[in-house]
Amino acid sequence: VKLTPQTAVLLEKFLQAEGHTLSTSLISETLWPNGSGNQERIHTLIRRLRKSLSELTALQIKFKNDSYHLIIPH
Repeated sequence: VKLTPQTAVLLEKFLQAEGHTLSTSLISETLWPNGSGNQERIHTLIRRLRKSLSELTALQIKFKNDSYHLIIPH
């Protein structure tokens, strides 16, 4: 599965983040530094990443308290 550049950056940020958790504001600031990020764009990007992950692995992304959390099963 080939990730789009934005999806690849998002996955990398999840893997680097403490607790594998990213707030929606951090996602927006990271991927759309010009301020054009909004909830719809974030949701679309998360949906694409979830789809790619489901085809490759058991990794999941959950949403809670205005943040997304990458779940890495042991």
